[in-house]
Amino acid sequence: MKFLHISDMHFDPQNDGEDTNLLREKFINYLEEKNIVVDELFFTGDFRHALKQKDQQEEEVAQNACDFLMSIALSAVKDTSNIYRHIHIVPGNHDLLRGDIELLDRIYKEYDSDKANFKEIIKDGRTGLNILLSRFSFFERCARLLRNDVWTDLLNEEVCHVREMDDCSIVYINTAIASGRENERGNLYVGRQYIANAFSQAIKRNPYKPIIVLAHNIIDDIQKEERIKIKNFINDIGVPVVWLCGDSHGTEYNNSYNVAYITAGCLLQERGTEASFFVGEINDNGLSFEAHGYDKKNSGWEYKEIVTKRVNNSLPDILKTRKKKLKAINNLLPQNKYFWGRQKELNEIDKIFRQKEVTAVNICQTISGLGGVGKTQLALEYGYRFGGNYSDAVWFIAADGPTSIYNSFFEFAMRMGIHLSQKCKIGDLQAAIRNWLICHDEWLLIVDNLESFDDIEPYLPNIPKGHFIITTRNVHIDMGVRYSIDVFTEIEAINFIRNRIYGLGYKKEYDFDDFEIMAPELVKRLGNLPLALEQAGAYISMTKCSISEYLKLLEEYGLDMFKEDEEYSLPSYYEKVVNTTWNISISNIADDGAKQLFYLCSYMDSERIPVDFFVQTRDKLSKPLCDELRDGRLKNRIVTELRNYSLTSGNAEYINIHRLVQEVVRNELGDDEKWINICYVCMGEYLPTKYEEKQTRIQFREISNHCESILKYTKKVKKDEFYANYLFNMGYGYYINGNYKKAYEAHLTALNVRKKVDGEKQQLIACSYNHVGLSCFYIGNYGQAIEYYKRAIEIIREIEICKEELAQLYNNLALVYRRQGEYKDAIDMYINSLKIKKQIYAYENNSIAESYNNIGVAYYWWDNCEEAIKWHFEAKRIREHILPQTHPDLAETYNNIGVVYFRQEKYAEAYKYYKMALDIREDVLGKDHPETTMTYDNIASYYAVIKEYGKAIDYFNKALEVRLDKLGENHVDTAATYNNMAYVYRHRNDDADMTTVELQKVKDDEKAIEYYRKALDIFTNNFGKDHPHTKVVSQNLHEMLSGIGRK
Repeated sequence: MKFLHISDMHFDPQNDGEDTNLLREKFINYLEEKNIVVDELFFTGDFRHALKQKDQQEEEVAQNACDFLMSIALSAVKDTSNIYRHIHIVPGNHDLLRGDIELLDRIYKEYDSDKANFKEIIKDGRTGLNILLSRFSFFERCARLLRNDVWTDLLNEEVCHVREMDDCSIVYINTAIASGRENERGNLYVGRQYIANAFSQAIKRNPYKPIIVLAHNIIDDIQKEERIKIKNFINDIGVPVVWLCGDSHGTEYNNSYNVAYITAGCLLQERGTEASFFVGEINDNGLSFEAHGYDKKNSGWEYKEIVTKRVNNSLPDILKTRKKKLKAINNLLPQNKYFWGRQKELNEIDKIFRQKEVTAVNICQTISGLGGVGKTQLALEYGYRFGGNYSDAVWFIAADGPTSIYNSFFEFAMRMGIHLSQKCKIGDLQAAIRNWLICHDEWLLIVDNLESFDDIEPYLPNIPKGHFIITTRNVHIDMGVRYSIDVFTEIEAINFIRNRIYGLGYKKEYDFDDFEIMAPELVKRLGNLPLALEQAGAYISMTKCSISEYLKLLEEYGLDMFKEDEEYSLPSYYEKVVNTTWNISISNIADDGAKQLFYLCSYMDSERIPVDFFVQTRDKLSKPLCDELRDGRLKNRIVTELRNYSLTSGNAEYINIHRLVQEVVRNELGDDEKWINICYVCMGEYLPTKYEEKQTRIQFREISNHCESILKYTKKVKKDEFYANYLFNMGYGYYINGNYKKAYEAHLTALNVRKKVDGEKQQLIACSYNHVGLSCFYIGNYGQAIEYYKRAIEIIREIEICKEELAQLYNNLALVYRRQGEYKDAIDMYINSLKIKKQIYAYENNSIAESYNNIGVAYYWWDNCEEAIKWHFEAKRIREHILPQTHPDLAETYNNIGVVYFRQEKYAEAYKYYKMALDIREDVLGKDHPETTMTYDNIASYYAVIKEYGKAIDYFNKALEVRLDKLGENHVDTAATYNNMAYVYRHRNDDADMTTVELQKVKDDEKAIEYYRKALDIFTNNFGKDHPHTKVVSQNLHEMLSGIGRK
């Protein structure tokens, strides 16, 4: 199918200038001169210019626009006898009746993002969708003039339509459905559910065919949440998608989420516009484009070679692939109708073959991977999709052992007419096969589940001319190019299970109400393993149980759900079930040390198990593992042993093991708690207790998931002091690394254990109260923090020891007072803390520097910058003398000095200290630590005051992303970022030429108001109306609204 893609006609004979009329006249002539003949004409919206033509008669405008489109069709479309059938249109944002902004705002407000449609009742019993569609009377008129069979009745509550073609499916999307508000790009709602349904129909009607989307807007014009979900959905439907659109009045193209976006320019000549169009062709061999544009200098149309190359390079790889249908003699098993995803893998295998096919060497893909990961299914799918490249044979060889290989090749000989004597021996067959493979060069052999290369080598010539695909778990088979595959990604797994349950095209014969919510949990529980997903899907499809019910069964019965005698779980297209697929590999672990390591790994988290953990704790391990870990060579040997049959993956430093393999091992061990207890004791000893060095922070980040996993399986462990210390050290590690919510949970559990074990008045209990309080402070629970601090202070005072702990408690209590705006009380408490510290220490140390720093912060918020800078420089003097140059506490001091300088309008000095702080924090704490976001926020404010607003927004967005993730939407630090971002949007157009930025100014004002209101709500909810922070934001919002004449 060949097509012409144009957009944004804005046809207006009364107002169009001479240049535009010339451009359009030459466009028709150019089509005829270049003999551009197509099967279909695609027009992606904006027949008219709604604002310029608002006073013209709608019938006349529609007639003029359609006449011009018809003249294009008559010049370019091959089949003029049924011309209307070949004109494809979608509405643009000028093809609707603009008006009633208040009603449109209400529709946006009532939009249910979960249901993702406009079917809420809005006014007089009418749904939002009905109201929105009623505005498209002009477009409906155009559709009727063009006798369009897609949009014949626009008011039938359809936003998207689907049409099947021989080479593709076309999905028509009305992205202008909710257009009409100012500055709507990036904020359009389009009814995500309508789009999802349209794609599902396309897949059902035209399986495996590419999809061409016709829409006025690019996906990036759509509101963020909708956009992300649409992109993810399109990327994972299993077929390539090309999104043809317009609206931008310029030529654009890119490949995001493996979706090609091709934007045609307009058909008018105005300042800031680019006139262009595309000619495309799609068939079984792929998709290609030609770009054409208008040269303003020469006043003529021309072919754009560079743009053409770039557009074609932006297409998804699968559309660049040239494929042929399978015609060769073959014995392939039936094609798996549930096969899903793996597009990248198929393309990469084909790419490797095509790169090497000119050489006279054996070309082989050795696909290795975990049992059940889908090696066989991938190889078979390759045979079906790319088998057309082989004219001699495509043959599947079951290679479980010598007998299976012999039988497969004997059948091959019979089918190929290879002469064998009646007394044929195995050597004769091997010689005959070798000779055939030498004499033919267009063949593909799929050698499945090969255990030993020696079993197949006698059949192979030294220099065959065809291709091999070998699937194996044995990593020692390295014939040809090795290609390892992994389990599905989460999205691939969800789509696989959806397809397996609902059938092709997501046909809902049974309504699984909880699918969208529970499917992610199901695929996570099964580790995204294709075989396990196949068995789960088979069971759910047969029994019609819900995902939630299946998860409960899985929790109760575990791996018994996958047994061979569980008839409803028997997989299609797979020979084995989950329970048996790894038995042979596990039994083949010959080395006792490797087997012991395997047992230990089954209780850890499944990914990135650090080998160094076992090395450092080897003295607590059993023999022979403890001895083998002392020798670097032996250590590498046992780690490699586990990879030999794809039971694990990784390298010399880390081990990865699938969660279902872990479950098989734990089931085998049964009630034997020896190995989990070893893990528990080793981890308790391995957890860091101090974090003076960067390496200890990294160490905790590497083992935190493993700490949690081990705890999950220590069901019978004694809740003693060791257990409490384990939890306390976990909490401290989370706190240091900025995960305050998990720190709170771990410290609270440790506190409860210590209260039972040690009684109410012990130093360790006070320490736990303190750390629970500290976690509460950082997650914003200030009232709870004060309660825990005061309880700890009571205990310390009663036992009359631990003055250092008391000083720290006073310091932490002052943190809360300062955050609540009680600055004098905070300073008094800081001074009390400092006095105790000076009684304890005969020298200045980092604890005293901490007090100096905090007193400086309190004075800063109390509007006394002179006093603040004095205290900060005292802290700087001590910390630079005693701490490493990359210590995070030194970064804290630098950041705070920068903050004071910033308020004093010493911006260059402020930036210098901010940068010093950022260098340390990014390196030691990481870019996603809450303390790093403080400096991001401060640097953004610096760029805002020097009017580099683009950089300011970039840094604010960095800060906001982390704060939303780590602290949450309602945290006061998140509110601070919202307030600061509002300042940027409020002022970034102050000095600009208002004639060119008026619309952008309106958009920025709305964004500023939105952020001020978010900040105000958060500060009010946390601190109340009288807090200084709340008052500042309230004043900012008041000034903002007054400045634009709003209440």
